[in-house]
Amino acid sequence: MPLEYVFDWMDKGERKQEIEGVMGWAEERKLGVYEDQYAFRKRQRTPGLQCADILAWTCYRFALWKLRGAPLRPIAQEGFADFNNYRPGGVDWLMAVIQTREQLQTWVTDQFDTK
Repeated sequence: MPLEYVFDWMDKGERKQEIEGVMGWAEERKLGVYEDQYAFRKRQRTPGLQCADILAWTCYRFALWKLRGAPLRPIAQEGFADFNNYRPGGVDWLMAVIQTREQLQTWVTDQFDTK
């Protein structure tokens, strides 16, 4: 089943153009995968965006703790444990990957290298 990438609504501006540019760049490298598979929606009308905000914040705080030793707030620790322990049908649901900038750059290059 194809994925749809949903971004928080943005009026015309630099950040929206940046996202559109990245999605266009990805489509050029993997034809048919990303075209028409992303949208901008208002968070007040899209509950999934609110859930994604909570998950993203929790994983971000966990990454700061792992990479920089920043204190992990109790609510972030509890949230991460809840997300990590959620296994619908016995299947692991959360796969949080923490990478340095260099590791991420290597992964992106490997994924989109067209040589």
